[in-house]
Amino acid sequence: MAQDPDYEHQFLDLKGEGMDDRTFLGRSSLSTRMSLFVLIGVFAIVALAGIFIYVDQRLAGAINDARHARDIGVLTGRVEAGIARARSLEKVFILDKQPALAETFAIEIDAVEAALDGLGQFPEAASLRQHIATLRDGIAQYDQQFGEFVRAEEALGLTTETGLSQRLRTTSQSLVRGFAESKVANLADQIIRIDREGQETLRSTSERGAAEIKERYRALLAFLDKSKLSQKRKSQLGEMIKAHETDMLTMLNSRFALEKERGRFSEITSYMDPSLGGLIAFSGDIATGAARRLDRAQAFSRYMIGGATVAIVLWFMFAGMILLRSVFGPVRGLAEAAVRLAGGDRGAPIPARGNIDATGQIARALDKWADDLVDVDMIRRQLEQTQAKMEHVAQEAERKAQAAAESAKAAMLAEIEAPEAPAPPPAPEPHADPQAEPQAEATDEARPSAPPPPMYENVGGPISSVSQQLTHFSEYVSAAAHDVERTEALVRSLGEAASQIETLSGLVTAVRDQVNLLAFRSSPRDYGSGGENLIPFNTDDRQGSGSGGMDDPVAAGRLDAIRETTERAERALQGVRLSVDNVSSVAQDIASTASRQAMDATNKLLAQSQYLQNMLDDIMTRIHPSPLGRLSAPEPRDQQPQPPSWQGTPPRRR
Repeated sequence: MAQDPDYEHQFLDLKGEGMDDRTFLGRSSLSTRMSLFVLIGVFAIVALAGIFIYVDQRLAGAINDARHARDIGVLTGRVEAGIARARSLEKVFILDKQPALAETFAIEIDAVEAALDGLGQFPEAASLRQHIATLRDGIAQYDQQFGEFVRAEEALGLTTETGLSQRLRTTSQSLVRGFAESKVANLADQIIRIDREGQETLRSTSERGAAEIKERYRALLAFLDKSKLSQKRKSQLGEMIKAHETDMLTMLNSRFALEKERGRFSEITSYMDPSLGGLIAFSGDIATGAARRLDRAQAFSRYMIGGATVAIVLWFMFAGMILLRSVFGPVRGLAEAAVRLAGGDRGAPIPARGNIDATGQIARALDKWADDLVDVDMIRRQLEQTQAKMEHVAQEAERKAQAAAESAKAAMLAEIEAPEAPAPPPAPEPHADPQAEPQAEATDEARPSAPPPPMYENVGGPISSVSQQLTHFSEYVSAAAHDVERTEALVRSLGEAASQIETLSGLVTAVRDQVNLLAFRSSPRDYGSGGENLIPFNTDDRQGSGSGGMDDPVAAGRLDAIRETTERAERALQGVRLSVDNVSSVAQDIASTASRQAMDATNKLLAQSQYLQNMLDDIMTRIHPSPLGRLSAPEPRDQQPQPPSWQGTPPRRR
């Protein structure tokens, strides 16, 4: 039989090459990358929080400065308004002489002092301490001077209708009543006019009015002297007029003295005006500066928060893209390798076989799958070669069996039809050299051929035919036994291939499961204890929002392509498994048929051997005569051993 071709050079052990091929972050598991992503997110949150706190501190400082400036402005306004109202009350009191105005003045002074105390508590007002001290001193002097003025007014009785004012009013009423009783009403009118002019002079503090009042008193006394009243009555009324004049002039002189003292108010206010102006200017400056700082802080906060947020978000997205690329890059390479493997490219490179994450497991599974596909192809080629050899051997055996059967049939017919004759004893064959054989053959050919003895006629034909048949059946039996052994080896190889295909099917299923798990879970509670190197996949999210619940459509499309390719590979693997099962069943049928045919050939070989032995025994019986010196009578033809009838051609292996 033909030798098996040497395919060892086609199946070199190259599995070790590329097993250390790792992608970016291939030495870390998916859980480590997930933890790194979470750590980056926490760092981004902390950075944002730090920036927000820093911006908040600056903005809070600017707001506090603005608040302090506002408070300083409010207190400064209170001081300014309080002093202005105190001045107004002072002038109104001089005109109206109402006691309530004095109380209101005291309240305003207290409010101004409280505002000055509040200003002194601000650190920003440290440069105003001199002005505040000056204002406090001026306010104290102003309050003291106004108090003395009020007390002087109370002594005059102008505010409470007591003292000189009350006495003057009583004297005026007595004079008017006395003049009325004395029938001098014109003098009573003079008293009333003097009282009115006295009030006007008190309000205006005009010395000219005082001189006019003195002239009216002299005129009044002159009219009294010229009147027709009794001397006693004149004396009484004159005394009352002098008392009225004394009180009136005393009040006017006191008013003039108070008016001079009231000039101190102007001096005090002039003393406070520079400090009040400095306080107002400082309040305006600090308010302007605080507003400017607040505007700068607001602009800084806007730009800082916006820019920092954008920068950190971009950095977070960049880090996330790098981490996702470390996952999707190997997955894309594995998808391309799976597509090429499914398309029949057994030499497709499989990346990421050295990774320790789930992509590495998938890559190693695909590598095992490729090796198993190579083994399946090798077994298929061996099966095809074995089938071709078996068909060739069966055809050759059939051809030889037909030729041998025809030769045996012709020899048997020639032996039956030839006449029987006594066979002489065989003479020893002379030893002739090989060179003389051609001459002897030529001499024999030149002689006239004598008819052969009947016993030796056509004896060599059946024996030669049966010998050829025996040789043919011996070779056929040997070939059949060898084919049975090879068929058994083929069946065992197919069984091993079927088990490897089952293992490969499990690996493909694992690949599909791993690919289906290449997505993010929607919540941390869905992680399992056995999936540390996997990204959990949420089936509900996939049904609701596409592949894997991801926001990236490119990644989702790639995952769908990977799943589709994996399913195609699984279907192709199922087809290969069915083909291998069919081939295994055919090989088992071939093995059983070959075994049965080998047994039949062995039995027929045994029958042919027995037939040849019977023929040889018959020949030996014919060659050696009986003891009487004659040949025994030939056996009847129907008693002679007949070769077994040939039924068809030798069995053909399918």
